[in-house]
Amino acid sequence: MLVDENFKQRLRRLFSVMIPILITQTAIMAMNFFDSSMSGHAGAVDLAGTSIGGNIWMPIFVGTNGVLLGAMPIVAHLLSAIILVRSFGIRFFWR
Repeated sequence: MLVDENFKQRLRRLFSVMIPILITQTAIMAMNFFDSSMSGHAGAVDLAGTSIGGNIWMPIFVGTNGVLLGAMPIVAHLLSAIILVRSFGIRFFWR
């Protein structure tokens, strides 16, 4: 965060990041809830399978999503560095 920001600006920046994450996590949890409630009507075995599957799938999905979201700025930085080196290389050889 920037040093010269006041509390209101910091809070606004925090909420701009927090709101999409909160919506996504709520949607994922709602999906697991509705899967469990619908499979509960079919029987106990189906409910158990849905619960186990959801509890295995959720951490894998969230972990993979976090790794991919964390890798995006790194990849973008590396690609911009490659483009920058190529543009300087072309300018060097044109002179």
